[in-house]
Amino acid sequence: MFSPIVVYDSFMADLPGWASVVAAGLSLGFAVWSWWRANESGQARDAAVKAAADAEQHLQAVKAQAAAAEKTAAGVGRLVDVAQGPPLAVERLAAGVYSLRNVSGSTVVVEEFVNAAEAWGFDLEAPLELASGAAARFACMEILSHSGPSQLVLRLAGSPDPVIVPIPRAP
Repeated sequence: MFSPIVVYDSFMADLPGWASVVAAGLSLGFAVWSWWRANESGQARDAAVKAAADAEQHLQAVKAQAAAAEKTAAGVGRLVDVAQGPPLAVERLAAGVYSLRNVSGSTVVVEEFVNAAEAWGFDLEAPLELASGAAARFACMEILSHSGPSQLVLRLAGSPDPVIVPIPRAP
């Protein structure tokens, strides 16, 4: 016969076992959930590490391209300078008297007359600043067998290379 007291007593006697089954089920469920989240987190970490490595490679490629562009720009700048000619010109005014004229559109500063020792009586001193269109007169002796240098070699402010300016000779 079925008695509610017997069912109740039987249920109460098995309650610790059922509690253990529920706890084990919950524990298994949380273990699976925890493993799934850890696996998902690991994949996200791996993706982030790969993205960082890709970004670093891209950055290095961009830096290399920027360096190449700067080198190309410097080369083009030098070609433009060569095509335009020197920013200064020497004009012969009289025997042994010359004029160094700024033919560029901006002020030029001569920091050094590199070959001044080759010219006898050369009387310009560095630094020499010439505004656009301005000129400075100088002497360069022409003595019988020595007609002086055929060019002035100048070091200008802001120019890494020396500038060579031809000196015209007497007709």
